[in-house]
Amino acid sequence: MGRPAEICQPPSRTVPKQIDSYDYPAHYLVRRTSRAGTINVFHKHILVSKPLHEDYFGLEEIDDGVKVYDLFFCFYHLSHYELHTDKIHDTLSKVTETRVWADHPSKAYIMS
Repeated sequence: MGRPAEICQPPSRTVPKQIDSYDYPAHYLVRRTSRAGTINVFHKHILVSKPLHEDYFGLEEIDDGVKVYDLFFCFYHLSHYELHTDKIHDTLSKVTETRVWADHPSKAYIMS
């Protein structure tokens, strides 16, 4: 029956204040997102991700003739970007999403 400060010990590991940025390959175009979640590529602003603002994204050119780029966040392939049409073709939306709906919401329990 001691006080928490007498029983608990502080953790021995230190947590870094900032995580280092991901090192993209040298041939990638690396862009940092603004606070609005956009990146600037060849004088065009592209909305990439609002939750990942001020993070770095990598663009890898995959088709030189029509200027098509693969968009990466760290090692995650997010989408294709076509410069001439200024369109992003989302690859994440092609993943099937499953949702489970409760038949009787009053009988749904929170599980931990």
